[in-house]
Amino acid sequence: MKLRHGPKLPRTYWLSRMLRGWRLDRNPVRRGSDRAETAVLGVLLAAFLAGAPFAGHAAGSWAYAASAREAQAQQARVHQVPATLLQAASPWTAYNSGDAPYVDARWRAPDGQVRTGQVFVLSAAAAGSTVMVWTNQAGQLTIPPLQDTQVVNRADQAATAAVADVARVDVPVVQPAPAQIAQLHALLAGAQRPVVIAGGSGWSAQGCANLACFAEANALPVACAFRNQDVFDNRHPNYAGDVGIGINPKLAARIRDADVLLVIGERLGEMVTGGYTLLAAPQSKQALIHVHPGADELGRVYQPALAIQTSVAPACAALAALAPIDAPAWSGSAAAAHAEYLAWQTPQPMPGSLDLWQIVATLRERLPEDTILASGAGNYATWLHRLYRYPAFRTQLAPYNGSMGYGVAAAIAAKAAHPDRTVVSWNGDGCFLMNGQELATAVQYRLGIVFVVVDNGMYGTIRMHQERQYPARVYATDLVNPDFAALARAYGADGETVSRTDQFAPALERALTAGRPALLHLLLDRQAITMNATIDDLRRQATAAPAPR
Repeated sequence: MKLRHGPKLPRTYWLSRMLRGWRLDRNPVRRGSDRAETAVLGVLLAAFLAGAPFAGHAAGSWAYAASAREAQAQQARVHQVPATLLQAASPWTAYNSGDAPYVDARWRAPDGQVRTGQVFVLSAAAAGSTVMVWTNQAGQLTIPPLQDTQVVNRADQAATAAVADVARVDVPVVQPAPAQIAQLHALLAGAQRPVVIAGGSGWSAQGCANLACFAEANALPVACAFRNQDVFDNRHPNYAGDVGIGINPKLAARIRDADVLLVIGERLGEMVTGGYTLLAAPQSKQALIHVHPGADELGRVYQPALAIQTSVAPACAALAALAPIDAPAWSGSAAAAHAEYLAWQTPQPMPGSLDLWQIVATLRERLPEDTILASGAGNYATWLHRLYRYPAFRTQLAPYNGSMGYGVAAAIAAKAAHPDRTVVSWNGDGCFLMNGQELATAVQYRLGIVFVVVDNGMYGTIRMHQERQYPARVYATDLVNPDFAALARAYGADGETVSRTDQFAPALERALTAGRPALLHLLLDRQAITMNATIDDLRRQATAAPAPR
């Protein structure tokens, strides 16, 4: 007799179960491209966060095994007890085909009470047969601790593959030219209003620390590029805010007025340049110092005063080693920029009984410093990115390309790779519907993620553009949503509905201590479509008569 979660199942079965949520044939065609993209990103992200090389079919060394401490805690919460089948089990030949493998059984719970229910079996068995089942403290059927779950690791895959695995390819580290670093220092020494923008890929904790050292030594204001807010501690007195969608107008003005702009690691694409308006192309009025590892990005849109082709890590190490600028003319600008950033987070009135300004403030106050926050794309995400203060490297996961549904897949990957860290998945209702079925994966592998679903019953970003361009002409943006809390409970996760601000903090506490996936369904007023305007505001602005010339 083989149980569904028993230790004797072949490893290939567990791999197929692990991947089942990412099978494209399970997804509606309407959302196929978005879901496929975010699912692949999530799987690759899991391998990346776990430190695995991206190589061939064995790209993920599936890091789903818990630490010994977590495994012991899980062992204490569940019990293995014998169960007697009350009816015969039907023959079972293939997963998800043939007759249902659920049969009635009776067992004695840890508290001594006799209970009955349906158990899952994978082969024929007669009534009266005995099988082993797992129960929780209340005697309810549950799943076994992680050490009893078999997974396929990279080495096993490589050993059984029909073709040899490809070799790992490491990205070469490009060192900065000392003469160019000296030239950067000279340009900075002559500046009056410098600003630093940090972003892109290739960062590490040490690289972030070196950037902070350089900024502190030279009293420089540092802004983070779109979706890269975790490369500089947002609580640092030199932090100026993020440069992307919904930028602080005062930060945008500061960048436009800068005489020297030091950009480290970022491409300077549409998001970071405000649709190519913060800098004039091809020759910006700011003296642009562009530090980037790719030669094809340097000078591609903007002609820099100084282009330095170098990897981020050695560039930041070289900057940290520079002698500080003596009596910089911009002294005090970093403190002023940080004050403007904090003022930008001052709560504003919101329609309805649920205030997302206060919700994110609660996350900011309650979550551990190493919490990973994953989000998708949409207006709902602006509250998180504007108000949450990312404290350290690798605490933000968000799609640079605006991919809806990313917050679910990224959170699952992050929790699988870092089971000891708190992971929060921040989603809009439309965004969650892209990949929400992956709750089954989170439940199956006991990934204690807190999923937050901000539900306003619409595709909010598209509705915003409709109201701006075609006021009151609403088309195909309304959503008829399920009860997301009930849906979570159906998957085997915890689920709570939050309709008032004061309900959120205790619900969050219960979710964080649940020991399994938990979903908080936030019911948001439909008028709360942006942080700065309601639907009615947008309509009034769009239909207002043009001002006389």
